[in-house]
Amino acid sequence: MVHGITIDANGVSRCAWPGNDELYIEYHDKEWGYPEGNDKKLFEKISLEGFQAGLAWITILRKREHFREAFSNFDFNKISKYGEKEIQVLKSNAGIVRHEGKIRSVINNSHRAKELISEKGSLKNYFWYFSQFVTEDLYDEIFEYCLPQRQGFKNYSAGQRRDDKIFDETAVVGVQEFASRLQAGIVPNFARWADLVGGQEVPEEERLDVNKALDDVTEYVFEVLQNIWEMLSEMSCPERF
Repeated sequence: MVHGITIDANGVSRCAWPGNDELYIEYHDKEWGYPEGNDKKLFEKISLEGFQAGLAWITILRKREHFREAFSNFDFNKISKYGEKEIQVLKSNAGIVRHEGKIRSVINNSHRAKELISEKGSLKNYFWYFSQFVTEDLYDEIFEYCLPQRQGFKNYSAGQRRDDKIFDETAVVGVQEFASRLQAGIVPNFARWADLVGGQEVPEEERLDVNKALDDVTEYVFEVLQNIWEMLSEMSCPERF
């Protein structure tokens, strides 16, 4: 997986993992990270995530229209009526992932979806129900236990003690470790996770030369960062002391 942030020629910043794939870019810009409230689309997302297990997500995206056609546009009311005949047809469909277990799971989940809608009113009500517990007060409490040195979401008076709830450093150290791992994934030391490119103000006839020069600068910057990381790694080895 490609890490980091890129900025395209139009000055649009996005995650690096879509690369130059137009389908992936469209998914990133218009779907990824956006909340969904339509029950059929939610069911589609769950179903496709199941098919994606063990595969690259771009593989599923490229087959998505075939999946929609094969599974009645992910209408769970229609899918719930599928039987062995439909399963055999799906297993012979080269346009989708022909894994019998995954196919059967979609059919089984169509029944569960109908049950949830009968109980909760909609899949949206069920899935987004949990978001109500993520409140400002909850974040304040998390700050008190995990980041007592920070102000959190409320203002504190100067000199006010903020670590009176800390019995040990488990939560504090855990947050620091989690943040370090996030940083390593977003801006890894082993990969070039960003590119400098000319913006819209660069004339079109000069863009190629400007981007080439910026590419050399980017390469040099990451080479320096890599050298710093290697130096720190060597300093961390016990035999160095």
